[in-house]
Amino acid sequence: MKKELPVVRCVFPESGPSLSALLEESFRLYLLRILMEERS
Repeated sequence: MKKELPVVRCVFPESGPSLSALLEESFRLYLLRILMEERS
């Protein structure tokens, strides 16, 4: 029985941070989470 995966669509407004800035921030938070898990 194959499950259907949900479809996710991201819509970025014209104003606000650029896509590269959003990706940079999300990667920074990802690395921070990994480093914090290593400490505990």
